[in-house]
Amino acid sequence: MGLRSAGFIVSLPLISKLLKKHGYVKRKAQKKQTIGTNKNRNAQFENIAME
Repeated sequence: MGLRSAGFIVSLPLISKLLKKHGYVKRKAQKKQTIGTNKNRNAQFENIAME
């Protein structure tokens, strides 16, 4: 059940204010660890450069 269907008036500025008031902020995604290494990594780029 959504807020509007429950009788609440909501808008983007209101939601933004409420989130900020309660300590929620927009964050940029961060990469925590590498996926791994590939023994053919350099070959991939050499093939791309040849095209």
